[in-house]
Amino acid sequence: MIGRAVLRFTIMRASGLIEAGLRHDMFLKAERLSQRYYHENKIGTIMSWFSSDVEAVEEFVGWGTIMIVDAIFLSLIALYKMLKLDPVLSVIALFPMLLLVLWGNRVEKIMSDKWEERQKQFDRLYDFTQETFTGIRVIKAFVQERKELAAFAKANANSREKNMNVVRLMALVFPLLDLIVGFSLLLTLLFGGRMAITGEITLGQFVAFNSYVTMLVWPMIAVGESISNMSQGLASLRRIQTINTFPTC
Repeated sequence: MIGRAVLRFTIMRASGLIEAGLRHDMFLKAERLSQRYYHENKIGTIMSWFSSDVEAVEEFVGWGTIMIVDAIFLSLIALYKMLKLDPVLSVIALFPMLLLVLWGNRVEKIMSDKWEERQKQFDRLYDFTQETFTGIRVIKAFVQERKELAAFAKANANSREKNMNVVRLMALVFPLLDLIVGFSLLLTLLFGGRMAITGEITLGQFVAFNSYVTMLVWPMIAVGESISNMSQGLASLRRIQTINTFPTC
């Protein structure tokens, strides 16, 4: 309890400091950008970097780190106990989880692409809103409110669709994690139950082994959350780093 409390306090405080420092550096860079940049580029992209992108990086550094640490320690403890009880049954139970090694890398790439598309559409929505409010007098003078409302509805619908693409992928990832863990439990019950019946392991060892496999449920969920946070955080960080490519005054 003490270790978890200290971990959360220190990591979340560090992530907050990183977020504040990142915004500060970005603001200084934005002040030094040339006037030509602001004439040729829309302001919505920078606003998106300062808001949702920085928040995604902060969440990855904060909660992402906590979940990774949780997953590593709980997994190592459970795996040590499982191997100590019965190495053969451990290999059988862990076989489905090896799919995560192959599957996780692919999911991270897809999630990163979907998140980047979502953020780009968010940039366009920011741009449209900023331009509309800047030119609100002209819009009202020429009675273009209905036209602007229809254009905003279209941009908003596109943003919603990009968000739903991310949500659909997450809705696929987490149930698959549950399926993998459930398959491991099924293999444990089938093979472990048979070994308990034949006397290869005791009933107590069988119950204990199932408890350790169950302990792996949260680490697997944490892995899924970490993949999601890492994909979004790294994609947002790549977008933020593009500000360094722009010339200053």
